[in-house]
Amino acid sequence: EILKMVKLSQTKGIRSDEILYNCIIDTCVKYHKIEQAQAIFDDMVSSNVAPSQITYSLMIQGYGSVFDLDKCFLLFHKMKNDNIKPNEIVYGCLLNACVKNNNIEKACRLYDEICNNSTIEMNLILYTTLMKGYAKSKEFNKAYDIYIKLLNNTKEKINIVAYNAILDACVECSQFEEMTNIYEHIKTRAIEDDSS
Repeated sequence: EILKMVKLSQTKGIRSDEILYNCIIDTCVKYHKIEQAQAIFDDMVSSNVAPSQITYSLMIQGYGSVFDLDKCFLLFHKMKNDNIKPNEIVYGCLLNACVKNNNIEKACRLYDEICNNSTIEMNLILYTTLMKGYAKSKEFNKAYDIYIKLLNNTKEKINIVAYNAILDACVECSQFEEMTNIYEHIKTRAIEDDSS
């Protein structure tokens, strides 16, 4: 119905903008209608409405959710070729797609790219997604290294989602002693700091 309204408004000379296209793409992605999302994306481009970082992050998220990692990376490269610099959100969506598709090798290459990019800063979502990826691939030491980096990051305050990610890595990799230590750390921190 929304698409019909957009088409009808276009025949009356009302031009759709990036925000409207992004809202429709977001709706398609939420309902796993990636073919419709792609059609909207294509219509957006053909209507000379430039896709933004938000548009690309939505499309990457959509293709990641239907396990089409190749398409995620095609969009990522198209974005860069169109001189749109990926931000933390785009990297987060792409990292999440790699983890969802069990491709920790590509996730590691992305992590290296983020670390070598002076304009991108690691954030809580990126750290947590990496820990989840390493947990899935049973690489506890790498997950733990990311956890330590997060603990030492003065700009990011660790939350329960990140703690759960490292606890899950402990369980997946049978690191029960470390799991107990981290759990005790969480409890101690909660007692010492009311905001934790």
